[in-house]
Amino acid sequence: MSFERATRRFTLKRGQTIFLVIATLLALAAAFFLRYGLVEPRELTLACDAGAESLQCLIRRVTVGIFLWFGFAIVTVAAALLGVLRPSFLLLLIACVFGAFGLVLYNTTSTAIGVSLLPLMFARPRPEPDFAPER
Repeated sequence: MSFERATRRFTLKRGQTIFLVIATLLALAAAFFLRYGLVEPRELTLACDAGAESLQCLIRRVTVGIFLWFGFAIVTVAAALLGVLRPSFLLLLIACVFGAFGLVLYNTTSTAIGVSLLPLMFARPRPEPDFAPER
């Protein structure tokens, strides 16, 4: 293995970068809607606690359950750790999207650990393909 090949770092192509930014911004928008549209409003909280059976209450219960069990943080940290071990665009995308949800939806401290690991993906060498034909 040559020195040049060993020092190639994990990078993103322009299209991947644009897709990553758009997906993360959409996740942020959805997280803000969930927090300020379904979780925090007092009227909806009282109605759901009183036993209302609506789609809003179901989404609210699922969202609250996920952030109470640190679901967003666990997925973010797991994807970031796997991405540090073997960088890939998919793991970076998962960590960014779930990190956006976790940072907005009350899992800030534990999600920040996963988000802080994301730059380390770019310090790692590009993963070798599992199968490379001989030349």
